[in-house]
Amino acid sequence: MAGTAGKRRQALEDIRALRDQGWYWSATTPGLLLSPGDLDVHLWHDGPAGELLYSPKVVEMMGRLLDEEGR
Repeated sequence: MAGTAGKRRQALEDIRALRDQGWYWSATTPGLLLSPGDLDVHLWHDGPAGELLYSPKVVEMMGRLLDEEGR
């Protein structure tokens, strides 16, 4: 149970940080957080599981960042 609570707390902290950067909730899809600059950059908050599910474009962008940092 502590693991789920920890994941939920971390997800909420991440959401707050993104909202501070201009991300916003979708008006049509509950739990969908959208980037202000690119609608293909989004994530979905699975509240009951306390998880964030990232769009394929976000995953791709994260992979490129990790590759760059590994050089």
